[in-house]
Amino acid sequence: MADTLYQLRDVQRVYRTGSGTVAALAGIDLDVEAGEFVAVEGPSGSGKSTMLQMLGALDRPTSGSLQFDGRELQGLNDAELTRLRSRDIGFVFQAFNLIPTLTAAENVEAAMVPHTRDRTARRTRAQELLERVGLGNRASHLPSRLSGGEQQRVAIARALSNEPRVILADEPTGNLDSVTAEEVVGVLRSLSTDGVTVIVVTHAEDVARHAARRVRLRDGRVASDETEATRAKLFMPPSPQDRIRELCLALPDTTERLSHGEPTWFWKGRTTFVTYADHHHDDREAFWCAAPEGTQAELVASDPERFFVPPYVGGRGWVGVWVDVPVDWKEIGELVADAYRVVTEKKPRARS
Repeated sequence: MADTLYQLRDVQRVYRTGSGTVAALAGIDLDVEAGEFVAVEGPSGSGKSTMLQMLGALDRPTSGSLQFDGRELQGLNDAELTRLRSRDIGFVFQAFNLIPTLTAAENVEAAMVPHTRDRTARRTRAQELLERVGLGNRASHLPSRLSGGEQQRVAIARALSNEPRVILADEPTGNLDSVTAEEVVGVLRSLSTDGVTVIVVTHAEDVARHAARRVRLRDGRVASDETEATRAKLFMPPSPQDRIRELCLALPDTTERLSHGEPTWFWKGRTTFVTYADHHHDDREAFWCAAPEGTQAELVASDPERFFVPPYVGGRGWVGVWVDVPVDWKEIGELVADAYRVVTEKKPRARS
């Protein structure tokens, strides 16, 4: 079971202004597991940056509970919060914030100085991190000699210098072209694969779609929360049962839909289609449609290779239809039309 790194419960942040109050966060409930790659999205004013400040221990909630690794941040003093930020959290910003007079390696080393690493150890660590983000051969270059994407990767290396458990990135690709942005997002995703929690605030769809999880904010609240699994489910092809339901509901005069275990019966006036459940033969599947009593024989006679009377429903007005596998949904649509015509016109559609 994954470890919960952040736990937010009814987190609110209210700012007082001269004319009243502004609720930047209006009750956030959210769990973030260790190693997740999360994109936080939303329009301007939705609370994205405020939430990032809360997650980074840069601000305190007005009310609610915000825990990091089981510790309630509200209960920590300023010195404890500073220690938490320096050891457990790395920050990456839209503006790269590199020191222009220091080389790439020296910019990374500078972040390690407060942690009393000796100079040799700092230099070795800086080189390792630059290699990790694909800049091992650019360690001696000043920021002015680096492209925007390279500068941002130096900033990511700097954020990793003290082995944080989480990287918080605020619009990290905002100043980059699309190709360079893809490279930076690839680096962030690789960090997540290595077990670092990555939380990115972004307006960019091209960035957010790479995240394993997408949290959308609106008016200071979580409007939606999607994982790769839930997104994949949304885009899965419809099952035969769902597709038949869709086709039946497209017919006029919908009355009701009843479920009788397996299979499910979809009622459309007196026209019904039923999924095949486990009823199959060789390379065909059987679907049923309703037909008024006395019309089954007419359907079967019109195409005995396709239509049949299910023996276990007797005279209840059902006719079976064999459909070739894989199922041609256009063909199924024609069969639905057949069933409708049988009900309304007492005769099947002529087949070529």
